[in-house]
Amino acid sequence: MHPRGNPDRARRIRVLRDFYRMYFLLALALLLAGCDIRKDLDEFGSMSRAHASSAYLVYFGPAPVTPSGSYRAMAGFLPLANDFSKVGPFPLFIASSPEPMLRLVQRLVSIDPGVIEPLGLTNPFPHGTVVLSLRQQGDLVMVDLSRQAARQKNFLVRRAMIMSLGHLLEQFPGVKRVMVSAEGVPLTTFGGMTFRPGSLQVVSPGPPRPVGVVGSWSGSGGKVEEIAVWFDRPVTVSDFHLRDDVGHVIIGEIKRQPFDLGVRLQPASSPVLREGMRVHVVWKAVDALGDVGQGESTFHLRHLPTTTH
Repeated sequence: MHPRGNPDRARRIRVLRDFYRMYFLLALALLLAGCDIRKDLDEFGSMSRAHASSAYLVYFGPAPVTPSGSYRAMAGFLPLANDFSKVGPFPLFIASSPEPMLRLVQRLVSIDPGVIEPLGLTNPFPHGTVVLSLRQQGDLVMVDLSRQAARQKNFLVRRAMIMSLGHLLEQFPGVKRVMVSAEGVPLTTFGGMTFRPGSLQVVSPGPPRPVGVVGSWSGSGGKVEEIAVWFDRPVTVSDFHLRDDVGHVIIGEIKRQPFDLGVRLQPASSPVLREGMRVHVVWKAVDALGDVGQGESTFHLRHLPTTTH
């Protein structure tokens, strides 16, 4: 039976889709294989520090401790929403997988704009763009995109597409240049066929800041079991208070997020919290480079499903 003819199955598909979109959004494009973001850190068993690329070290410092396995900490790059001549970095964590270079590029070109909007970034790749092929020859990586990319005629946007891919791929061993094409036709905007990334094209991410708040409820309209506050990078949170929309402080046990991407609060009582209501976060956090961010931020509480089946 088609999902539309089966309400229960259709609902499960929507929940799965919404969960993975939320997962991607709140974990800032974390590409985690088999890692449940709702687990406590001690549930993961043994831990080890992720291997960080040179770009990750420059913009975010030493990588956090992660669930044991072969994890890599890298930086993704996309143009600033208000300046397509510059790109901004955001953290990526990837587990060991076949063709990690291709996997990262596929994710980058198809990223939902809502994922990176809180960071002040935007997706320059036209909707529907896919990767047709990717191959490395010496220090050059050649990326061939689908015809959707060729439909973008704006010089600055094309340039941003190439810069985003160039800075991402430069983190792989031996890569110094990229050539981007659409169905075999080069997208040339730099006066040549290839592009060499440069540090002057990248804007510092600035101090750390929270980017979203989600809650998980026990059943329909039940008790809020947990509230998670996500940051734009791994941080150590030294001050944290959460208030509801009428100013009441929500008391509870505070735990770290996996990959140090924020904190989770398990309310001691049963606060009346509804999806979509405003919550206020008072926070102070420091990243691995020692950059400190602090302030009071207001978010609309979003829902994180407690199960995916």
